[in-house]
Amino acid sequence: MNQPSTMLHLKFPGASGYHGLWLPFFLIYPILLVISLILLPFLLLAAMIMAFFEISYALVPLKVLPLVWNVVFKTRGLTVDVRKKGHDVLIDFV
Repeated sequence: MNQPSTMLHLKFPGASGYHGLWLPFFLIYPILLVISLILLPFLLLAAMIMAFFEISYALVPLKVLPLVWNVVFKTRGLTVDVRKKGHDVLIDFV
């Protein structure tokens, strides 16, 4: 079973070198859960309307939340390094 990322490490340049900011994801997961619970009735309504009009891909809206949750779980170990003149940012999912 995959484990979700627990921390987000942001590293950006400052006047005296690089500064780091650690953000715990356990504070973000409840927010994602609430947002998904708010969106669930709208997704169910969209699927029922699409099924009523016999649209062949009526169950597609119901597959959105598991796909988003799967992407969140797969970010563990992802490192994004953005470098531009004078602007360097490192984003690391731990």
